Amino acid sequence: MTAPVDRRSILLGAAAASMLGAGARAEPLSEADLAAILRQRVDVEKRSVGMAAALISQRNYRVVCYGRERSADDHKVSGETLFEIGSITKIYTALLLTGLARDGLLGIDDPADKHLPEDFKLPERDGRRITLADLATHMAGLPRFPPMKGSIFEAMHSYSLAELKSWLADFKLPRAPGSGWEYSNLGYCLLALALSHRANRSYEELLTQRIFAPIGLTTTFLRPPLQASAHVAEDHDAKLNPMPSWDGGIFASAGGLWASTGDLARFVQAVMPGSGSPLEPSARLLLQTLRPAPPAGGQQALGWEVLPAQEGDYVSKDGVVGGQCATAVFDPAGRVGVVVLSNTAPKFTVANTSPSGGGVGAADVARHVLRPSIALGSEQATR
Repeated sequence: MTAPVDRRSILLGAAAASMLGAGARAEPLSEADLAAILRQRVDVEKRSVGMAAALISQRNYRVVCYGRERSADDHKVSGETLFEIGSITKIYTALLLTGLARDGLLGIDDPADKHLPEDFKLPERDGRRITLADLATHMAGLPRFPPMKGSIFEAMHSYSLAELKSWLADFKLPRAPGSGWEYSNLGYCLLALALSHRANRSYEELLTQRIFAPIGLTTTFLRPPLQASAHVAEDHDAKLNPMPSWDGGIFASAGGLWASTGDLARFVQAVMPGSGSPLEPSARLLLQTLRPAPPAGGQQALGWEVLPAQEGDYVSKDGVVGGQCATAVFDPAGRVGVVVLSNTAPKFTVANTSPSGGGVGAADVARHVLRPSIALGSEQATR
């Protein structure tokens, strides 16, 4: 079900931009504008089998859907359809970090190996150890993944902790931690392992106790249960062919969550400034740690990216798995946000050089709705 909404509260553009005090004012995009974009993407451009989105304000949100959950039948996408949200999962993981820090269980700048099991040996360089903040801001000097045989999407689910420990013991950092940005799913795997070890709880237990339960998320899962299978969106490649869903294995904390559009909207609503939610104090800390991230097109916070636009900076995170994509963005000053999900792999342009970019699919739609000066399918939209 969708939360009650005042239509005026979901219009994005001039009012929000004026609060930032920067850039040109833009005409707002409405629910009808968003519906037209989704219809164009599915029916005309054939870029997706099914899409869902939500326009979010402090108190309300409105879900807009178009297309089908699966290519072989006519079951329509709804606000309860479960999508893979990919690397948006990193925001949840980073939020566990700041929550445990607020509770005094650890420090954000603690050396990561202080909280990992003793048999983990993390590399150092120039006398600098990798910190939890380094892992959460992609500044550890670690690669995207450790070396694996075959396709990454096929190899991840079977890659073991024993293999990871063995590889880490011999790995040499290419630069000192904290000295450069390199997108790393491996870093978020290690971050979650450290948080779980310190809290003496599994990653899934931490999510449930510290994020899902406090704000009432009931359709967000690390692994969708059997009773939710009727609402699971099928994965599709860029040519709309069905494909297997992603299994992240030990890397699930970097990109393994499934969520309905309604639940993702509620999450973004809860972490926006001024929400008053139980998560807001921890969420505020995410944006207080910033590192330069030129390859991402802006600054790297804990989990989130902070990106520039004509109307003012905004907060963003893309998620891309084998056959689905998702993006969450919000305006921290105007306190409005957008989430967009698609059950089809995005397309990437030659200009899209960022390893964290979301391509043309969900990412460019979300950015365009929040910041209308960013054109659909543009280099800035896809980074």
